[in-house]
Amino acid sequence: MTYLAAFPPVSARRLLEQMEQGRLSLSGGLASTEPVHGGFELVTEDGSRQFVEYLIDGRGVGYGVDELKRDLLTGPLMEQGLINPHPHGGLQIDRMTYEAIGKTGEVTRNFHILGDLTKGEFLATTDVGRCVAHSVRLADAIAR
Repeated sequence: MTYLAAFPPVSARRLLEQMEQGRLSLSGGLASTEPVHGGFELVTEDGSRQFVEYLIDGRGVGYGVDELKRDLLTGPLMEQGLINPHPHGGLQIDRMTYEAIGKTGEVTRNFHILGDLTKGEFLATTDVGRCVAHSVRLADAIAR
């Protein structure tokens, strides 16, 4: 099982390359997220704001409704109806684009979900092969 969840060095190098090119950044201290025209605004604990066109949540926040409601990213989005819990855990998504499905059943454009939050849809979400396959399909959907 250890090998299924290992982080391959080639992936680490790709992430580092993306960061060095300014195409990927990491931030901490997320306080809230707000959907705005054309994307999302992220607000950190120090009050700084950052606009992003695409928001990809690939963290392991939990699977149950209560955990999703308490989370700083998923809670506000749930309250606004932009995301909806999956009956089998995690969030409802469009299987082709990985975009969130909101409370009304409508797709939340440009809010893509990977990883454990897709557990209700895909069941196995943590092995490297599956993660790579989902990431490639998501990248293809965004590129279209």
